[in-house]
Amino acid sequence: MIIEEMDHSYRRFESGRVTELLGEARRLCSTLGRKVRVTTTEGRFMCEALDLGDDGQLMARLNNGAVIPLYGADVVHLR
Repeated sequence: MIIEEMDHSYRRFESGRVTELLGEARRLCSTLGRKVRVTTTEGRFMCEALDLGDDGQLMARLNNGAVIPLYGADVVHLR
């Protein structure tokens, strides 16, 4: 079942339906709109998870208002 879903998603990607896949990922992502703690190779900080970028990166708003892309990080939901 999981392999079939992955295959289906990959076929949609290959056929150029990336926007459709990204929209689905946004709808299913429980992180968006939440305060999170992020750990990267550059350190640990708190921010708000805003959106997924066109490359699938997490777009996050820092406490100073700057919006940054996160391509690889550990993300923990805060209460």
